[in-house]
Amino acid sequence: MNRVLKVVYNRTKGMFVAVSELGRACTRRGG
Repeated sequence: MNRVLKVVYNRTKGMFVAVSELGRACTRRGG
């Protein structure tokens, strides 16, 4: 895999994880 593509992929994956974690926290709080 291309190194730049790998970096972009990892960054996007991390963003998705952060968004899902944030949504889970909001749901747990009842928001």
